[in-house]
Amino acid sequence: MTRFLLTNDDGIDAPGIRALARSLQALEGDHELHWAAPNEQYSGCGHRAISEEPIRVEARNHEPATSAHAVFSSPASCTRIGLRSFAPDTDWVISGINAGGNMGVDQFVSGTVAGARQGVIDGKPAIALSQYIHGRPIHWPTVERWTTAVVKELMGRSLPKYHFWNVNYPHLDPDSPLPELFFCEPSKDIMPLDYCQNSAGDYVATSVYRDRLVTPGTDVGACFGGKIAITQLSI
Repeated sequence: MTRFLLTNDDGIDAPGIRALARSLQALEGDHELHWAAPNEQYSGCGHRAISEEPIRVEARNHEPATSAHAVFSSPASCTRIGLRSFAPDTDWVISGINAGGNMGVDQFVSGTVAGARQGVIDGKPAIALSQYIHGRPIHWPTVERWTTAVVKELMGRSLPKYHFWNVNYPHLDPDSPLPELFFCEPSKDIMPLDYCQNSAGDYVATSVYRDRLVTPGTDVGACFGGKIAITQLSI
């Protein structure tokens, strides 16, 4: 029996976490799938975690799931609560599948990555999964199929203590075969970010994710080049 704790930063009703659950259900063997995900969108919240205030939790009816709970807090808080209350015997914490890339320096602001990182902080092996978006909607059945293969591969590999996997899928045509799994280093390039003022005088970000710097051999270079970029991150 393998017990998974699932979280994300797009919210418990997002299509990515449903695709993740189906992909894990397709693995060989018996599984328990426990969901502890935010009640709403928490993208870009980083490793925010709440411990001083009461956190509301609601049981939900989601499939496939052994149990599912909407946590009115961040992904890191979801993992904390899930491991202590709903799935203390968890074998793996899996965060995602995020709608949007989380490569390079994104790891410091990503709620998806934080959900996995919190699992490692609490002593569990973990994987963060993200689907880079470029120019068209995500074809979730394709990502779901890739995820079954990727998670199977990563679960069979050893991880150094205090490390976890961060996976970014390229945005290819629907029903594309499994791309090459490319193990690499995270990009350290600066994420270009510009702002302009709107008519109200407020500042609005104008940068385009695709325009970020691309260094060959990094996760950004691999993912933008059509490969599944896999990096080891540490706490």
